[in-house]
Amino acid sequence: MNYVQLRSYQVDPDRLEDFLTTWRDQVVPMRARHGLHTLEAWLDRGDARFVWISYVDDGRDHAEVEARYLASDERRALTPDPAGWLLETDVRMVQPVRWETPR
Repeated sequence: MNYVQLRSYQVDPDRLEDFLTTWRDQVVPMRARHGLHTLEAWLDRGDARFVWISYVDDGRDHAEVEARYLASDERRALTPDPAGWLLETDVRMVQPVRWETPR
């Protein structure tokens, strides 16, 4: 895995639990069916900041796979749409940095 997509969201605090449930129960499995896998996710509950990593593991272009996912009938039918609960988004492609811990 060379590049992954790092996604950071500021979620409406009043909808945080709705967002988490919808993301976990609907968004993650739906994205996986379209070839977009979730590596890990983190939550800063006090700030309603949600951060997660998405990747494509078969060499396809992440942006192309995501565009097809977003245009799919399945994604467009998602109700309620959790994107409406996001106050801010930051999405970028990043790559790992390898290091050795000094002894």
